[in-house]
Amino acid sequence: LSKDRKLLKESSEIFTALIDSIAKIPADFVIIPGDLTKDGELINHESIAGLLKQIERSGKQVYVIPGNHDVLNYEASLYVDDQTTSVENVSPEIFETIYDEFGYGQAIARDTISLSYVVEPVPSVWLFALDACRYRENRPARHSKSSGRFSKATLAWVEQMLVQAGKKNKVVIGFMHHGILEHFQGQDKYFSEYLVHDWEKISQLFARDNMKIVFTGHFHAQDITMKKYGKQKFIYDIETGSLVTYPCPFRIVTITDEQLMKVESRYITAIKSHPFDFPLFAQEYLKSGIYGITRQAAPGCLFGDSE
Repeated sequence: LSKDRKLLKESSEIFTALIDSIAKIPADFVIIPGDLTKDGELINHESIAGLLKQIERSGKQVYVIPGNHDVLNYEASLYVDDQTTSVENVSPEIFETIYDEFGYGQAIARDTISLSYVVEPVPSVWLFALDACRYRENRPARHSKSSGRFSKATLAWVEQMLVQAGKKNKVVIGFMHHGILEHFQGQDKYFSEYLVHDWEKISQLFARDNMKIVFTGHFHAQDITMKKYGKQKFIYDIETGSLVTYPCPFRIVTITDEQLMKVESRYITAIKSHPFDFPLFAQEYLKSGIYGITRQAAPGCLFGDSE
């Protein structure tokens, strides 16, 4: 916790507050673009699946895709005081089984190489859940891979499904963990692990085949960026921040009868343990966490030590 800015201890309360908020919103479906757990612990995946069932009881189908923390993560741990103990993680097969009710069981198409799938959440819309995580490269006693890359086989499958969507005149929307466009100049240079590998080629491919909107996460920022290809082709990367990092955001997306999309940001403003001061508490926790990270990274520069 001393090296983090995420509200891990409060995460269950935050998610419960989100469930209460979602229940009041007349949405058709909910998407979660990865990082459902801290480090892919089996017990946490099972807990999240139980919470997602509560969302579905309010009449909204939930769709998930894994993030870099979620699958074959050998950092899965139990923490008691200052002791860390390894616990069971999940394989891709177990992930699919746990989240069968949240996308995999409703899929109209599945990629055999990754945890990617396609569903039709409402008539005439195909939702592409895209898995570019590199969990198969993870090894014990090493940090899990945080960067993303589509295999050639998975990318070929995505192209094939986009062509089918075009032939059937389906509207195409995507969601995945890693970004597909830079959100600021130099992101690829300094934070390349937050963008899918070969993102320029992939975003152009998606735009060419009319996947105009992709919802992403991973970078813990709230931002929307767009890139044009020629006069008629374009793509938006709608990046949503972490629910357990200030300002604890989620989004509501509305598509009007005139085919206009409205994207609205909302925030968790109260939890059980902080019913009145949660935004301030979360903001101060973020500042403290970044202070700790920076202090470890550059103690002399930051604090003016004589050395």
